[in-house]
Amino acid sequence: MKKWYVMMFMGLALAACSQGGTQREGGFVGIGEGHVTASQGILRGVVHYKGNMDGTLVVEARASFPCTYGRCPVIERVPLGQERLNRPGPFAISLTENEENVILIATYQDKTGKTLVAHTLVPDPQKAIDPISLSLNRPHPPLR
Repeated sequence: MKKWYVMMFMGLALAACSQGGTQREGGFVGIGEGHVTASQGILRGVVHYKGNMDGTLVVEARASFPCTYGRCPVIERVPLGQERLNRPGPFAISLTENEENVILIATYQDKTGKTLVAHTLVPDPQKAIDPISLSLNRPHPPLR
């Protein structure tokens, strides 16, 4: 009696596998094909600063567009990701959308109003090199 159930189960399993897809040149065509989505990704990096921190430090990822300086951030839209830091150090920003040419911007503003900005272009966040380094110690070209 048990053999009959085992044989029936194996027959059903084989039938289900054979109907799930067919072999063709270039690979398997089956259930789930074409339903793969690219993950939005996480940008990881480190903010460097030699001075004392007595203000706010924000790291944000923004979409960009071509401009006179190469690429400029889109400031009219909500950032693709953002993180507030208490001090310089590591960060990890989860992107809300899958974009190319993301500009990563670290902005530090102290209590006196002095502002420092560091930025870098990340052409493909899926292939970003870990860790991305942002230094508030050196001057950066303008963003606009």
